[in-house]
Amino acid sequence: KFPRFVKYPKIPYLEEDRSVLSQEVYLFEKLDGALTQVRNLNELIIGGSKANYLTGKIINYSWFPNFLKWMRSNHSLYNLPEDIVMYGEWLVPVTIDYDKEKINKFYFIDLAYVVENGKPQFYDYLEAINYLCEWGIKDLVVLSPLKKGLFTEGQIREIRDNSRSQLREGNIEGLVLKNYYTRQFAKTLNFEYSELRENEKRLENKYLTLARVKKAVRRLHDEELVKLPSLGQIVEEVVRDIKDE
Repeated sequence: KFPRFVKYPKIPYLEEDRSVLSQEVYLFEKLDGALTQVRNLNELIIGGSKANYLTGKIINYSWFPNFLKWMRSNHSLYNLPEDIVMYGEWLVPVTIDYDKEKINKFYFIDLAYVVENGKPQFYDYLEAINYLCEWGIKDLVVLSPLKKGLFTEGQIREIRDNSRSQLREGNIEGLVLKNYYTRQFAKTLNFEYSELRENEKRLENKYLTLARVKKAVRRLHDEELVKLPSLGQIVEEVVRDIKDE
């Protein structure tokens, strides 16, 4: 029996919650891959998606075989303490075409220990990197933050719109802001990839975007194992996602 699955928290849009800007933050390039996690449970290395452990049923994720191969061949993962969750993005093309040599790799995001209520308690970025080195965790990619400091919303937008991606030719998809002290995260995306139109007044124009529909179709395929979702299923998934947000 596995312990309760520890989900990575949903990150709100900066445009909807600006409280993260009250203190110093790390700025990371947002990755558009498959959110995953790795745990060492009684000397058994278990992987997870954003929704649950990757075990006990047929896995329909197109990226799963490559992730599983990496996980099973990476013996350094046995050095992870059992109360630790290592989160990352398994980089596969979802809505962005990354450079071929960059995909099918585990990109480290965060390190957390599990508290009694089953929620992750994140280590500071530098502290997490030190632990990974101390435990000898290998064969993963750690992307350095683009910047760290206290920023205004205008400065964040300028950095977002003018930063080059570390993973492909062109600008970044967006930024993820992380304040580990207050445990507040936020994201802001370039217009092309955003699921939110901040300046729109009508709700349907603000929330119904092509990017949101594409990601809803991907979730239905990967998480609900729906190979060819119907229009009704897509609509229901989009509405659920908007309500959550």
